[in-house]
Amino acid sequence: MGDTQQLFDVGFQLSFLAVLGIYWLNQPLLTYFPKQDNYVKKIMFNTITISLSAQLATFPLVLYYFHQFSLISIIANFVIVPFSEIIIVFSFLMTALISASADFELINRLYDFVIQILLKMIHWFAEVDVLFFENIPMNGIEVISVSVVIFLLRPLILKFNFKNSMALIMAALVFLMIRSGSTAFENRKEEILVHTFGKNKIFSIKTGNRVCFWIQNTENKTTILRYIVHPYCAARRIDHFEIKSLPPSVQKVVFRDKIYELK
Repeated sequence: MGDTQQLFDVGFQLSFLAVLGIYWLNQPLLTYFPKQDNYVKKIMFNTITISLSAQLATFPLVLYYFHQFSLISIIANFVIVPFSEIIIVFSFLMTALISASADFELINRLYDFVIQILLKMIHWFAEVDVLFFENIPMNGIEVISVSVVIFLLRPLILKFNFKNSMALIMAALVFLMIRSGSTAFENRKEEILVHTFGKNKIFSIKTGNRVCFWIQNTENKTTILRYIVHPYCAARRIDHFEIKSLPPSVQKVVFRDKIYELK
């Protein structure tokens, strides 16, 4: 029997959308490239279009879950994917040699060398901050509207005409309207929360597009910023935030006649 809980797994959702994006956009994108009359061109062009298709399809969900996106990942795929194929070939070759009880020390060294290069490239790309955007708000309705825009890319790529262009433009305008409305709605809300981070409790008061956080343990301020403050500000579309300290002895906060437990 299948595990229906997998439907709610982020990894499954992203993998499904990546495959769907490749199916939906890869072949149309390939039509804009020169004829693939040799193996090198086929690998190179398919690497570009497959990477771009997968990135476009997963783009809305990546923003929804992680509130960040790196354009450098598209460039990284152009380099990493070919290396991955080399590793796969080496893996099959080594498996065959093992089954034949052959000596493959030289191939093993080459395999390790390629792996090390690949890991270094991955680490290098991961540390590049250029073209990295974070704290991007995205809600469920916006995800759907952006997905419609991406869906409409296929007919436009296959046949660039007025009808397909207008359909894409209208979908983009609908997304912008939804986004503006969502931002306006969030900026009118007031919210009081107690965030739990390990053994720490963080008290926050949101008014409009501003929020103030009160923390007791300032030693974890950097970590709290990364995992509590920034994600919250992205989700609530906060423009300004400030952090204030509370004495460690404080166990409760009373605000507007309501008690908030901090211990």
